[in-house]
Amino acid sequence: NSLRQSTVGEPLDRIIEKAGLSRLRPVLMTATVAALGFIPMALSTTNGAEVQRPLATVVIGGLITATILTLVVLPVLYKLTNSLRLTGPSSKAALAVLLLVVLPALMHAQPEALPILTEQQALEQALANHPGLTESRYAEQIAGLSADAIRELPPTQIQIGYGQFDGTLLDYSVQITQGLGNKPANTVRRSIGAQDLAMATSQTRQLTQQIALDVRRAWQHWVFRSALADLAEEQFMRYDSLSEMTARQFQSGAISALEKQLADQSALNARAAWLSAQNDQRNARIELERLGYLSCDGLESPPPAPLILPVAPTGGPNQLHTETWDILSRQAGLQGELMEKLLLPEFSVSYLNLSLRPKVPLHGVYL
Repeated sequence: NSLRQSTVGEPLDRIIEKAGLSRLRPVLMTATVAALGFIPMALSTTNGAEVQRPLATVVIGGLITATILTLVVLPVLYKLTNSLRLTGPSSKAALAVLLLVVLPALMHAQPEALPILTEQQALEQALANHPGLTESRYAEQIAGLSADAIRELPPTQIQIGYGQFDGTLLDYSVQITQGLGNKPANTVRRSIGAQDLAMATSQTRQLTQQIALDVRRAWQHWVFRSALADLAEEQFMRYDSLSEMTARQFQSGAISALEKQLADQSALNARAAWLSAQNDQRNARIELERLGYLSCDGLESPPPAPLILPVAPTGGPNQLHTETWDILSRQAGLQGELMEKLLLPEFSVSYLNLSLRPKVPLHGVYL
C-alpha cells in the first residue's frame, strides 16, 4: 500500500511486481538461514535422532510453506482484492475472515471416508437377497392359497342340451347338478391344508433365523479379522521404524550386528503376520458375501468394539425343529383319517327339465 501511494497512476500489476522484487531477497534469506540451521538435526543419526528429526522436518516444511505463501499467494490475493473493488472496512474484513476459514479447510482437507457396513445393514440385505428365503416365502403363499381353495361344497354343474331326444321333433333339456361332497373328508382336508400352511410358515421362520445367525456370526468375524489386520499393520510399522533406527545406529557403531539382525528379523516376522492378517480379513469378507448374498466392495468394517457372539433367540432352531416334527406328526395322522373318510359315500342332487314335445315336459329331481 505504501508503494502504491508513492506511485500514483502506475498500473497495479507493475506495483505488485516491484513489491515482490523488493521483498524477495529478505524473505528468502530469512527462510534459508533458518532452514539450513535445522538440516543437521534433520539428518542426524545419533541417539535421540528419532525425536529430533520429526521436529526439524516440521520446522523446515513450515518455512518453505510460509515462503511460498508470502511470495506467491499473498500477491495473488492482493490483486484479487483490489480487482473486486471492495469498498468499506466491513467488506474487507469479511474477505479476510473468509480467507482465514477457507484456506485452513483446504489445506487440511481429508479424503472422503468409505461407508461402513453395519450388522443391521448386512442382515437386511441378506434377508432381502437370499434366494432360499424368497423361495420359502413363495411356498408359504402357495400353501395359503391352497388352504383357501378347499371348499365345503364342490362347484355346481349345469348341462344344457338341444336335439332329437324322443322323436323327430327338436327338444331341449336342462340339468343342474350340485354335489354334496363328503363333509367328513372335506373337514379333514381343511385341517391338512392348515397344517401345510403351518409347515411352510415354520420353515420360513426357521430359515430366517438360521440366515440371521449365520450372517451375524460372519459379520462379527469380519469385524474381528479387520481389527486384527489393523493391529498387525500398526505393529509392522513400529517394527519397521525400529529396524531403520537400528540400521543407523549400527552404521554409527552404537549397536552390534546381532542386535541389528534381531531387529530386522522382528520386522520380517511382523510383516508376515500383517500379510496373514490381511488374508484372513479377505477370507472373512468373502464368507460374509457368500452367506449374505451381498457385496462388501467399497465398504469398510466398523471400528473394533466388544464382540458378543450371537445366540439363538427365544423360539430358536431347537424349538422350531420340535414344532416341525409336531406338524409332521399331525399331518401323518390326518392323512390316515382322510383315507378312512374317503370310504364314505358322496351324494349329489340334480334337477332335470326335458321338453319331449308335443307331450308334457318332463321335470325331475333325484339324489
